[in-house]
Amino acid sequence: MTTKRQRSPGSVALPGARGFSGRRSGIVFAWLCISLVGLILAVGASVEVGKLTVIRGKMQHAADLSALAGVVVGHDETSEEAWHLAANLYRDNLTGGTTNVSVALVEYLNEAGVSPSPNGAVFMVGDTTLRVRHPYRDAKTDALGWPAEQLFEVRTERRVKTPLFGPVGMDNALVRTRAVAFLDIDKSGQMAVFAREDGPAAQAFTWTGSGGVIGGYVHSNSGVKIGGSDHRVTGHVAYVTGQTVTGTGTTVEEGFRQSYVRDYPFRLTADTFGTPDYVVNGKLTVTRSNTVMRPGYYRVHGDVSISSTGLVAEGVTIVADGVITVSATDSTFTPALLDTVFVSLDNRRPYSISVSASGGSVTGLIFSPFGVVKYTGTDHNVVEGALVGEEVQISGTDFTLQPKDGEWNNGRAKLVQ
Repeated sequence: MTTKRQRSPGSVALPGARGFSGRRSGIVFAWLCISLVGLILAVGASVEVGKLTVIRGKMQHAADLSALAGVVVGHDETSEEAWHLAANLYRDNLTGGTTNVSVALVEYLNEAGVSPSPNGAVFMVGDTTLRVRHPYRDAKTDALGWPAEQLFEVRTERRVKTPLFGPVGMDNALVRTRAVAFLDIDKSGQMAVFAREDGPAAQAFTWTGSGGVIGGYVHSNSGVKIGGSDHRVTGHVAYVTGQTVTGTGTTVEEGFRQSYVRDYPFRLTADTFGTPDYVVNGKLTVTRSNTVMRPGYYRVHGDVSISSTGLVAEGVTIVADGVITVSATDSTFTPALLDTVFVSLDNRRPYSISVSASGGSVTGLIFSPFGVVKYTGTDHNVVEGALVGEEVQISGTDFTLQPKDGEWNNGRAKLVQ
């Protein structure tokens, strides 16, 4: 028996209601698909833009360091050596030292009005085109009166795949960077520390203690190790094999830079200073306090030991075959010749020159071409000069190492474009 369903009183049947509902669902689904596609494109664009930003940042950083190194080498050596070094240094800074990325010379550049000989080169560094120019000039540098020999330009180009941009017809993007460095040889006195010893396990520059200030740049041909606390470097710290910072509160205002192995930026021997005023055949010892040391050039064929309070050694340059040990309180040292105060030609360890100073000041270069320079400063001691040696070790509290305009300083490289 079949029972026919009865319509409730007052109810009205809407013809085509089921068809209307189906059409509405189709419209919503279409809009959902369109929105989803837009969302996917937006996310993809965000990912690709972020990737390109990171890549460009790394390329720019490598180009900056390449230009800074190139302008120094171009001044000290030849332009061609500077081009090749800049290309290899770009590779090292971009890849973190991965030497399996090739660096290949493509061609030399010769621009009219800059130099009669080639003034640049084009390299392929992996998949990056690198153009370097030294000497370099443009309208802006000409207006500022900067010599072309003191300028170095780096330009890079790299095609980067962008597959998530494929739906809009752009499956790759061209990333470009540019850096121009200027060597300000009229603004000398910027080098504070130079440590020449190289090697993968070496730590040519070490710094401990607290509250010290280095008012220039530091260069190590190997590693850098900074311990202690509350140190400040107003320039940059350059290293070749690595850098380690322990403790707290250390500030390097211009940052750490991976650099290259360099020789000393000057050559000083005993003969460089000419005829000595005083010759000491044996050990030179100064122990009297509150006294004045005779000014002049001291040539010492032996060790030097200075232990004094209130010593005034103004206009004094000491060049020794042996170890120089200085322990001074509230004393003053200034140079007689070539802005240089102490030179040791010794190579013994643990040091060739040790300067321990509390209060007072030391002005001039402290140089040990074959050994270790050790400096300990306390009680606001001020060194206005530079520490240069195979190794440099710094310790102490509340001291200032401030570079000085010196005949041994060859200027400072800085980015200008």
